[in-house]
Amino acid sequence: MAKKPDYRTSLQDFADEELRDKARGELVRQQKEARELEQYGGNARARDLARKRVEEMLQRRQKNERR
Repeated sequence: MAKKPDYRTSLQDFADEELRDKARGELVRQQKEARELEQYGGNARARDLARKRVEEMLQRRQKNERR
């Protein structure tokens, strides 16, 4: 008789993978913020303006890709 797959372990593996992905995303975000702080010092205005420019560039790129 064929052995039934153990769904609990596959679900656990999936959950572990999800948690790892979330943790990795959080780490990447924190590293990005640390780089921004290092680059712009404590100048929040310069950091916000740079972030706004990047967001606008990404929006233009997405808009162009849709065409």
